[in-house]
Amino acid sequence: MGAGFAAFESAGYAFNAGVTSGGFDLVSLLHTEVLRSVLTPVGHVLWTAVLGAAIFGASRTGTRYRLTLGVLGAFVGVAVLHGLWDSMGGIASFVAVVVTGNAIPALQYGFLRPGTAAEVSTLASTFYAVGLIVISLIGLVLLWLMVRRHPWFEEPHAVPALASEEGGLGSR
Repeated sequence: MGAGFAAFESAGYAFNAGVTSGGFDLVSLLHTEVLRSVLTPVGHVLWTAVLGAAIFGASRTGTRYRLTLGVLGAFVGVAVLHGLWDSMGGIASFVAVVVTGNAIPALQYGFLRPGTAAEVSTLASTFYAVGLIVISLIGLVLLWLMVRRHPWFEEPHAVPALASEEGGLGSR
C-alpha cells in the first residue's frame, strides 16, 4: 500500500518537475524520480510497515484486528514522522538561517546578510539530508522494536526431526 501511494505521489512530483514555464525539463524530471526512488523505502513503505506491524501485532488470532493504544500510538507516530519528513525543507532552512546568524537580519529586513546566501544554502542542504536520515532511522528503530516484541520473533522452535538418529529417514 505504501509503495503504491508513493508511486502515484512520485508521478505527481515528476510531472511538476518536468513541466515548467520554460517548457519540458527532462533533467529535473529524472533527478526527481531518482531521488524519490531512493527515498521511498524509508518513507511511505517504512511507515506502512510500522503501522501494519502495530495492526497485526494487536490482532489476537491473526484474523481479528483490534484498535488498541499501540495501534493508535503507531498511527500518531507515523503521522508525526510523515509530517517531519514533509516539513524538513522548511526546518532545515530555518536552522541554517539561525546557525549562520542571519535570523535577525532576515526578520528585520527580509533578506540575508550579504555574502551568506551560499553558506545558508549549503547548510540547509546538509541539514535536510541529515534530517531525512534521522527520521528514517527513527522509523527503522520503531519497526525493529515492534517486530522484536512480537512472539514470532522469539527463539526458533524445535523442528521435529525427519530422521531418527540411528538409521536415516523412515527408520523407527
